[in-house]
Amino acid sequence: MNPASFPNRYLTLPVLLAALVLPTATTIDQNGVSPESQVAVLPDTEGTISEITVNYDPILEEELDPVYEDLLRALPPDVLVRVLCPSHEAASHFVDTWGRMGPDRKIQVINVGIDVSAWARDRSIARHDPSSGDRAPSFVPAAWDVHWDYQASEIIAYWVLREAQLDLMPLTTWLRLDGGNVVSNQRHVFVSSAVFEDNSLAPRDFVLRELSRVLGRECFVVEDQLGSSPWEHVDMFLTPISDDTILVASQQLAEQLLWDAGDDPVAQAEYARLFESACSTDIVEPQLDHITDGLEAEGYRVLRLPVVFNQSENWVLTYDNVLIEQRGHHRIVYMPFYGIPPLDDMAEAVYCMEGFEVRRIDASKIFVHGGTVRCIANVTKRRFDSSKPDSLPLPPTSGLELIDAFE
Repeated sequence: MNPASFPNRYLTLPVLLAALVLPTATTIDQNGVSPESQVAVLPDTEGTISEITVNYDPILEEELDPVYEDLLRALPPDVLVRVLCPSHEAASHFVDTWGRMGPDRKIQVINVGIDVSAWARDRSIARHDPSSGDRAPSFVPAAWDVHWDYQASEIIAYWVLREAQLDLMPLTTWLRLDGGNVVSNQRHVFVSSAVFEDNSLAPRDFVLRELSRVLGRECFVVEDQLGSSPWEHVDMFLTPISDDTILVASQQLAEQLLWDAGDDPVAQAEYARLFESACSTDIVEPQLDHITDGLEAEGYRVLRLPVVFNQSENWVLTYDNVLIEQRGHHRIVYMPFYGIPPLDDMAEAVYCMEGFEVRRIDASKIFVHGGTVRCIANVTKRRFDSSKPDSLPLPPTSGLELIDAFE
């Protein structure tokens, strides 16, 4: 079901009150200092991925299969993959379908007994203690009215994990925020201006203070000169790859690459169809250029990646929605691709130029549903000890495990 079609009948005040009275991981020590001040959002640019969470939505099985296939093959075997499933039947089906991957890695297939969407990133924002490297309670944002049904369901799923002792108690606040609108390096947390629309009852400064409190870093608001953003989720058009370099999308670049792709009439007709209902480049490109100027004014070096925005059909063909990790001195990017060589190859060339090994993940079927690699695969734990080897031996319990957390 399209979340935008849900009736807007849920009053804001009860929603805020519910968020405020839910148990929270925040406590005050005897000196009156909150330990939250030492916790920060997990950076996207550093560390070795050691755990990811994906949500299995049986309705999108056909579209998700290529993503799972490529991702499970591309991730090193020491990465724990946790798969949240809405029922025992769905979990069993996932085990039957993907059991062949089990012997080579650790996969936990968890029945949470709650409907979950494919977008594991949005309802849980992973955090850690930078001083110790220890995992900290994930931030589970409040649901917002028009998306209440599925978002409230996914919020409950994280309490199910806690009750089953499969996760820490999550942190909750009144803040409405999707994980796709949070991307971070060690300097900044980048959020689009959509966060102010989603929390429109609160003053801007109040929203920023709450963001900084729960995310542990200074927030950089990504917006154009009118305070707008080309897309609600910042990770669809902006990717920090270090503390000094940012990749920003460019639809003009995509159009130029496809225009120069050659004289093949079949390819040209397909490329033309790609842009039939796309957002006007004359509108989105000035927004992206202004965002680039703001990042450069902050001291960042900015490179551009191709993109196609389609607001009417609610999808983005993007190369920004990636996972990044560093294993020793080896940098890896898990990048979506779409079977469009002029765009796929250009995006890969940019990442290679910046020193990454590119591992392609087939997003050609799923992207029209509104997300790609980063939306689907939520990195929930990283290692930051560079003295450890690039990969770790498989734990003794490696294999595929089905857990009924709900029962």
